[in-house]
Amino acid sequence: GIVSAVTGKAFTAISRSLDSAISRVDTMNNFPKVMAGMGYGADAATSSIDKMSDHLTGLPTRLDAMTSSVQKIVPTVKDVGKATDIMLAFNDALLAGGASTQVQEAALEQFCQVLAKGKPEMEDWRSIVTAMPGQMDQVAKSMLGPTASTNDLYNALKTGKVSVEDLEDAFISLDKNGYAGFDSFAQQAKTGTAGIATSMSNLQNSVTKATAACIQAIGVENITAPVQAATKLIKTAGDDVAGAIQTAREWVGRFMDACQENGAAQALSDILGTLVDAG
Repeated sequence: GIVSAVTGKAFTAISRSLDSAISRVDTMNNFPKVMAGMGYGADAATSSIDKMSDHLTGLPTRLDAMTSSVQKIVPTVKDVGKATDIMLAFNDALLAGGASTQVQEAALEQFCQVLAKGKPEMEDWRSIVTAMPGQMDQVAKSMLGPTASTNDLYNALKTGKVSVEDLEDAFISLDKNGYAGFDSFAQQAKTGTAGIATSMSNLQNSVTKATAACIQAIGVENITAPVQAATKLIKTAGDDVAGAIQTAREWVGRFMDACQENGAAQALSDILGTLVDAG
């Protein structure tokens, strides 16, 4: 009975995470193609999305949301790697600020506009500072000195005393090293998001990543080709429907085998105890 219950929990978890896993796989596969369309090499794009995936582990930020943010600023920054570092740093600072999701999203949009315009407007700046006042104070002091305020940094950016490139570099530096006794933005983000809700989100993310690993092991082409073929067959009705169903059953069997053989089973076993207790 216990084995049956655990197995049931496992397959329920996989089922619930399937949409997210498919989205993750599509994001991982499509990002290099999008970057190639913008004139950037596949190696740089692959390195970028691998870094995003690793960095976001343990954080509530979705991979597809991060790739969308990076894509927005790549034309301005003109470097996929640096654009990735900038947005990961800014995201860490936002998470550390602890504002609501709506406030964070507004600040993110305003930050992208600041980079595109080359200097902030007061509306942009207020939105960013509201989302993370403590972190922006650290940025200002790291750039202008220990007595500087966020208003001082705004004026310095407006007058050209410092550039948006300087601002980008400051975020990247503070994300790795912190400022004057403060933790790095990366560590502040982990500390600021520690809690039950994030823990449960991370638990679900673990299942999503494990399920995505199964899909990757099978191969996207090996999944899309029979699905597309099945769609055409279903349209013809009759006996062909049986063939389409058989194709789908074979894919499900291969998927479950991959879950057992590609490390996903181990990842799931690590969280099944929590799932059973929660049930």
